[in-house]
Amino acid sequence: MAVNLVMRFYDVESGRILLDGIDIRALPRTVLRRQFAMVLQDTWLFHGTIRDNIAYAKPEATDEEIIRAAQAAHIDRFIRTLPDGYDTLLRCLRRAGFTRSCIAASFKVQ
Repeated sequence: MAVNLVMRFYDVESGRILLDGIDIRALPRTVLRRQFAMVLQDTWLFHGTIRDNIAYAKPEATDEEIIRAAQAAHIDRFIRTLPDGYDTLLRCLRRAGFTRSCIAASFKVQ
């Protein structure tokens, strides 16, 4: 899988991967990984509200930051259609598809 190589979970055995002309093996993994946001196919939502889930990576996030993260993940419009909006309690942690991935993606957008 290419993502494993780009994120340097594994190093290439031959050839090289360049990021802006720099071999990624020359970059510390922490520096390299700060350049990317990765959303796995099997995403997790936690018991709590949509607001809680978006703010999971940054518990002190302001409402404005949470909304900006949701907008960047293209999920704000959907959230606003829910009866309780950002305060909707997520009871079903097995929600699949676009919505679940976008909520999970907004964790990293912040």
